Amino acid sequence: MDNENNNQNTEQQPTTPTPEASGDQGEKLFTQADVDRIVGDRLARAKKDRANDDREAALKAKEARLDCREYLSDKKYPVELLDILDTADVESFKGNVERLAEMFRRTEDTGPTITVDLGAPLSSSPCGNTGAIANAFKPPKI
Repeated sequence: MDNENNNQNTEQQPTTPTPEASGDQGEKLFTQADVDRIVGDRLARAKKDRANDDREAALKAKEARLDCREYLSDKKYPVELLDILDTADVESFKGNVERLAEMFRRTEDTGPTITVDLGAPLSSSPCGNTGAIANAFKPPKI
């Protein structure tokens, strides 16, 4: 009976597996300070990478804008188009500028022509009927 009690005591004691027994000899435990340091290092690297990406994107945007400015200068187009049109994609910018230029060329070809005689005296109207127009804007007599 004494032998049975020993067997029961042995069976009742829970055994905790050791790392060697479970085959997890390479597993490493980290303290909270270790985890904080690792996470902090990774966040710092990610922030640095984002800053590098932002810097690279800004540089590409400046280069594209400079290429667009050069294109406008070569074609003798107004530089104000840089502020109106998107300069991120140079080829798209060039296409948009050319479409605008074509629209204005068509308007110039079909629009009315106004001729001003710079040698005429300033006191007369090009229409010759200044009196009728002036009378139209006078207040009525009551």
